[in-house]
Amino acid sequence: MENYSKVTELENILTEMEDKIISFYKREKGLIEPRTGNRRRLRKPLPFDESNIKKIEERKANLTNHNELFHYGPARTAVSYTREAIAKWEAEDFIGAIEHQREALSHFPHLDLVFNLGKMYIESGQNYQEGLLHLVNYFVDSEYSDLYKTELMNHLHIEKEDNVLYGYLANGLSQIDFEVSDNELSYTLEPTFKTNIPLSFKIPVSLNLERKDQEKVKLRDYWYLSEIHQSSGDTFCYEIKIHQNKAKEFIEDFYSTVKELSINGKLTELSSFDELKHKLYMYNIRKQFYHRGAFDEPFEIAFPEDTSLISILLIDLPAEHNLEFIDLFKSFALNQLYTVDSEDELDDEEIRKMEEEEYAAIADYETKQAKKDQYLSLLNQAELFATLTVLLHNLINDIPNPYNAKNESLYMSAKQKYMNHLGDLFEENEKAIPEAVKKNTTKKGSQMSDQLMDEIEHVLASIKSPKLKSSLQALLYDAKNLIEPSPRQSVGSMRLTLEFLVKETCLTVGFNLKKDGKKKSLYELILDTKGNISKTIDHLIYKIRTNGNNALHYDEMKGLITFNEKEAREHLNWLLQVIDFYVKKFKI
Repeated sequence: MENYSKVTELENILTEMEDKIISFYKREKGLIEPRTGNRRRLRKPLPFDESNIKKIEERKANLTNHNELFHYGPARTAVSYTREAIAKWEAEDFIGAIEHQREALSHFPHLDLVFNLGKMYIESGQNYQEGLLHLVNYFVDSEYSDLYKTELMNHLHIEKEDNVLYGYLANGLSQIDFEVSDNELSYTLEPTFKTNIPLSFKIPVSLNLERKDQEKVKLRDYWYLSEIHQSSGDTFCYEIKIHQNKAKEFIEDFYSTVKELSINGKLTELSSFDELKHKLYMYNIRKQFYHRGAFDEPFEIAFPEDTSLISILLIDLPAEHNLEFIDLFKSFALNQLYTVDSEDELDDEEIRKMEEEEYAAIADYETKQAKKDQYLSLLNQAELFATLTVLLHNLINDIPNPYNAKNESLYMSAKQKYMNHLGDLFEENEKAIPEAVKKNTTKKGSQMSDQLMDEIEHVLASIKSPKLKSSLQALLYDAKNLIEPSPRQSVGSMRLTLEFLVKETCLTVGFNLKKDGKKKSLYELILDTKGNISKTIDHLIYKIRTNGNNALHYDEMKGLITFNEKEAREHLNWLLQVIDFYVKKFKI
């Protein structure tokens, strides 16, 4: 059954939700004792001594020099040696290639380099024992969802039994059997052995994310992107890795941009991608029905997620899009991936103590407002329970478009089932909570529309060129008028407006719109003006470009991304800031 894992997950979630609400009822009725814990006072922050600023700056400078000498410099050297090793390999200088790859690995023990050396040893027949050791090391040390880990499991015929790995390598004439137990590799011996490993060499790519004056260096610059070596220089292939709990941000913020830049819009979605789409839906639906409660706990704290690295996409790029992709992915990584660090998260003991403190505080919080707030929270949970029940029914019965298909009768009965577990705990709250007061949305929307129009006219008034002013006026009016009926089309229109603005700016200041006889891309045009752009404006341009790509590829991502009026208005404000900056900076 195609949806078996999703169905099992939903069944477990629904069972857990019912168990929790039943336990909650029993605890409130005094049938079971509530959990309690100890309170602990936090330490007071130490005052900052301004006399230490010079010492701090000196220490940062020393750390930067130390890290360059022992970490970042050697890593760049290793990448350079790796490229030379691959070049020698393609020239059939196998011994020279192995020497260069060994030298690279001595500078930077990145798993991509471990794989390369293993492949070279095995395919050249120089030392199959070392080759097998390196390939097995790569398999054992790489993350569960790593692309080559999955491929090597097949090529090395790896099976696991009672924490022992068994496998073999064969070339049609002989076979090397091996076993990994207690972190030791044992294998059968042959006088000589070589075979093909049908996987391309990998080259780690630096995104230059990490501050260079840190005391603890992790070389996270090289975590998220690996170049899959291509013999031809006409295309580039990359394996993209992200933290698993950032799948939502990747799909919503960057997936359409990758499609935009890839060859013919085609991508290789790796094995985990379909499940990540499902997890994105589950995340959004939980967030939709989440209630912060009396202690205002953010959703992200209530539902901590998995930060392990996963291979998510394999992308083939034409050479002319390579630098643009690296630049945009670096921006995405800085905004979304580099903020994730599992080692900075609380350990289990700290989390347990925090939970105990919350339970103790909740036990003391018995005011009428807390009771009302608790009821609203459980009402949200009932709606979540009902929504997931409908989804489960749709998946089991293979209903088309299961995430959007409605079943009102099932929804209402599931919601009532959940609320019935509460018995008479909230009788007063059910009667006391009135219907939501209707807002005068027409008046509010009209006021916001007038304000946007004033901002548009203010920006247009400063444009000197009548032709540019007329064209931008038409584009901006179109984007504004689309905000209410179609926020998605409005955001897409803004991306096209940005492209028009940058082209006209380049023409005005004398930049060539062509390179090597071809029209420059939006990225290349932005590069021409980037030296005069502030970091704030550069970030706004990035957001308009990437979200605009989402809008332009909306049909391919339906159900995974949404656009609303608020977001569209925010984008238009960003665009107006960019236009105002360009007009004043380049005097257009």
